[in-house]
Amino acid sequence: MRQVLAIVFTPFGRADRGLYLIGYGFLTVISAVLTLALQLVVGGLFKHAPIAMTWFAPALLYVWCAYCLIANRLHDLGQSGAWALGPIALALLYSVATVAGGPLTPGALIYLMIAAAVVFSVYGVFALVLLLFAGDPGPNKFGARPAPSLG
Repeated sequence: MRQVLAIVFTPFGRADRGLYLIGYGFLTVISAVLTLALQLVVGGLFKHAPIAMTWFAPALLYVWCAYCLIANRLHDLGQSGAWALGPIALALLYSVATVAGGPLTPGALIYLMIAAAVVFSVYGVFALVLLLFAGDPGPNKFGARPAPSLG
């Protein structure tokens, strides 16, 4: 569990494919629970609270944790974690734009949905492609090879 927390919350280290997959599963469950809890609490306290208010904080936390996961996976491949900033920046810009945009007209909503599909598709493909490659077999400039996480 300590390994999972380390790769989810800090961008320093290495994550093999198994640990990366476990980290994303952990992040998905935590994000879903946090978002649901915030919706229940904020929705109960403020009946007319904007939806953005209930998901913006979990979205920012998710973006940071996703960056950490991808950076650690890239480190295992011998690459800089800076490569993770591209897809993460797209997702963050999209999230900020939706919150700052205010009320949407039906036409603007269609463009926003198309933008969401493109942004999160690029991010998702990038995150999945990292599973295709085996990490460096020995130590690299980002540290020792991680202990096998599955099996």
